[in-house]
Amino acid sequence: MSAQMDGSSDSREALLDAVEATLRKDGLAKLSLRAVARTAGFSHGAPGALFGDRAGMLSAYAARGYSRLAAALRHAVEGMTDPAEMLTGIGAAYIRFALREPECFMLMFRDDLLCLERPELVEARERAWAPLSAAVEAAVARGIIAAERASLVQLGAWSLVHGFSQLWLSGAIGRRSNPNEGVELESLAVALPRLFAHSVLGEAPTTKVGTQLKFGSTAGR
Repeated sequence: MSAQMDGSSDSREALLDAVEATLRKDGLAKLSLRAVARTAGFSHGAPGALFGDRAGMLSAYAARGYSRLAAALRHAVEGMTDPAEMLTGIGAAYIRFALREPECFMLMFRDDLLCLERPELVEARERAWAPLSAAVEAAVARGIIAAERASLVQLGAWSLVHGFSQLWLSGAIGRRSNPNEGVELESLAVALPRLFAHSVLGEAPTTKVGTQLKFGSTAGR
């Protein structure tokens, strides 16, 4: 028997949890309103009643992903004041989120499947962008970079960590790497953003990153 959907936030979260479970189990191609309702234990019309259509449902799920990303980025820079370390923390947190929630991460950037003007999605995207903007603005305020370069620095920082995340998830990095050489993934998640931050904002501190890479069979997961 299907559970009753009461329109509450609990019902909404249950359906979004079902989106996540369906994505992980069956992939995007098999993700439908009916499949999500079945997974959540609701009547088949429940997702449509709450989200409108498949695009609306996916947009709500993507918005939740951006909200989670925003929270992770804010947490990563709590108490930090140095712009370079802020950029490093934000970049590492971005990579960790992508690899922790790969299905959600990939869907968040499928603009062809989302309702881009949906207010909750627009607002969540802005919240996720805010920590990076704040870090770059701090660098401008300190005179480390010129104001006219701020947008370029933001784009470069985002491109680095987003590109790395997608390359890792696709398995491309694993295919180009010797399983017996390099650094651990967690070290890469910190070392790459730090390299960018200090290349743009100033000299890196004299800390060393291990050189043994162990991509192995985890690449692309």
